[in-house]
Amino acid sequence: MDTHRIYERGYIAMLVVQRKHRHLGLGTGLVRSAIQVMREERCEEVALEAEVTNLGAIRLYEKLGFIRDKRLHRYYLHGADAFRLKLLLPEIVKPIELPSKGDGNGTATVQDKQARRGNEREGGEEVADVVDALDQLRVRG
Repeated sequence: MDTHRIYERGYIAMLVVQRKHRHLGLGTGLVRSAIQVMREERCEEVALEAEVTNLGAIRLYEKLGFIRDKRLHRYYLHGADAFRLKLLLPEIVKPIELPSKGDGNGTATVQDKQARRGNEREGGEEVADVVDALDQLRVRG
């Protein structure tokens, strides 16, 4: 993670799932876990590069909400192009009750950091499932 211009950017450098373990949801789980950590660290976007011919990876990332930012010509040492993919992480805003001033409507929308952290951690079960699956693969392997 680094500060990019005026905001925090998370970066996924490399993610590989062995061919025999693909289509089990491991890649998706690993990416979601990385995104979760970056959310907790208050990143506002996640970036990565994928080779333009790696359609499986591009589909996975786009399914998770990544968009193609730009094409990077001859990005890899062997001369292949890549797409830079980005996932924008919006601020999570939660409505909370405020004392009413007699108008009968005491609900206002404000940023509540503690509630935000609690909401983000609700997806922790998926992370645990991925860790369990990885442990099972290690035992079998």
